[in-house]
Amino acid sequence: MRQQAIKDEASKLVSEFGDSAYEKAREAMREARRRRNMRLERYFAKVAVTIAGQTGKQIGEDTATRYVVP
Repeated sequence: MRQQAIKDEASKLVSEFGDSAYEKAREAMREARRRRNMRLERYFAKVAVTIAGQTGKQIGEDTATRYVVP
């Protein structure tokens, strides 16, 4: 059930925010951390990872590193 809720939330954010969905999930995660709600923080962390998997987003790669030519 919880896994399905995470997938549903990820799909909802992707359909609502498109390319910004990952960042929205991370924002929600940080807000939960500020409120010291560890359960919600973990939930949105999993949502963010799910979104990354659905959209092909590289986790941990920032804009500067993305464009460095080896």
